Amino acid sequence: MLVMPELFELKTFVLCGFLAVAVFGDMRFHRIPNRLCVYTIVTGILLQVIVNGTGGLMVGVGGLLTGFLVLLPFYFVGGMGAGDVKLMASVGTFLGVSGAFVAGAVTLVVGAVIGCGVVVLKQFRTWDAANDVVEVQSNVWKLEFPYAAAIAVGTVAALIFESPLFPFNR
Repeated sequence: MLVMPELFELKTFVLCGFLAVAVFGDMRFHRIPNRLCVYTIVTGILLQVIVNGTGGLMVGVGGLLTGFLVLLPFYFVGGMGAGDVKLMASVGTFLGVSGAFVAGAVTLVVGAVIGCGVVVLKQFRTWDAANDVVEVQSNVWKLEFPYAAAIAVGTVAALIFESPLFPFNR
């Protein structure tokens, strides 16, 4: 779907603002407030209706469900918090089904890379140089990091892919 550049810029600006607040909150407090997710959902669906008319409601709800379902299995196995799943779902309202899927896929890859980095850093930090011993974290799933940053990177990738300036969208 090709969106007029002005509306794309508005949607991008608003979504990036919500993501910036989420990333800051997640990094500082390790929480993504429910209120922020609700505001993001309402704004995303409202902008979808403005851009696409009544069909925008289905685009927003479809994106919400896609974003929710992409990360839900990882919540069930303890790999992330509920706030991360809700944030991805709320981002989906802005992106629609295909955009939420792209954002979710990139988010999972970026999150895996960050997660591996956290594990390596944690092992490095527990290395006892005097005895040349490394304490290994017994439960890797319990190592926490702000997953909102991975969601933001995935979302930006989806926005670039969806952009009217992206060469394959012309």
